[in-house]
Amino acid sequence: MEAIENNPVMYELLFELPWRTERFTAEEWLTGYVKARYGKTDEQLLQAWDFLAHTVYNCPPHSTQDGTVESVFAANPKLDIRRVSCCSTVRPFYNTDSVRLAAESLLAVADAFKGNNNFEYDLVDVVRQTVANRAYYLQQSVTEAYKAKDRTVFKALSREFLELLLAQDMLLQTRREFMLGTWTNQARKIGQTDAAKDLYDWNARTQITVWGNHNARYLHNYAYKEWSGVLKDVYYPRWEAFFTDLDATFDGKEAQTIDYAAMDEAWVKKNNIYPSEPTGDAVETAKEIYNRYVRNH
Repeated sequence: MEAIENNPVMYELLFELPWRTERFTAEEWLTGYVKARYGKTDEQLLQAWDFLAHTVYNCPPHSTQDGTVESVFAANPKLDIRRVSCCSTVRPFYNTDSVRLAAESLLAVADAFKGNNNFEYDLVDVVRQTVANRAYYLQQSVTEAYKAKDRTVFKALSREFLELLLAQDMLLQTRREFMLGTWTNQARKIGQTDAAKDLYDWNARTQITVWGNHNARYLHNYAYKEWSGVLKDVYYPRWEAFFTDLDATFDGKEAQTIDYAAMDEAWVKKNNIYPSEPTGDAVETAKEIYNRYVRNH
């Protein structure tokens, strides 16, 4: 039952199946799902889910893996990235334009559905995926620029990647489901003493980063989270250190081996409090992020 609270549509269908006595098509079911989830039917909403149903939710047998396609933001940085954790890959199995089209369909009716909790969650999640998909291709361009020994392009693209990562953090802080503080504050709440609160906070942080100690590095990033707070304070420092190190090699310096697990372990030991109340307007922020960082790229 791992990671069950981040993909509502799959669990709605799964738990409905035992109660259905007659066969039905995916299109029929999605039409009912859209009305039930958002309170009314809209052609743009149906179109958005049609895009997703035929791509993201239509994984061919040869592309199945233990987990979902992973976000390159969460990877331990290197030039050629294949995976984030032990169990999946970063390469999309679907045409990523489909998610952009789904995002545009949702954004087209965003003002009409503003304040609708389910809609705003789905809007942020879909726009989040468009940003993660763009990061996948942008990281490849950074690598190509570095291998071509083009320092100017490398620096420009690496700065763009870091800016994109922070934009993702800003988008996700509009929903408590995508905020680190929701996770760590729940853990701290269990503790009856300050020491217990810090211990539970440490456990919560450990699970989503290093998992264990240096002896458990195979599971580093195993339960990674693309959450506001984690992006800014865990993933950003990794990528910033990596790009800084690579840039120094243009001056003839040797590339360093960066111990990302050690960086994460230092963060895990902190006990600073993260907010769990959303900041900003989900709809307006989704529009801003998509239009600035995705639409024309």
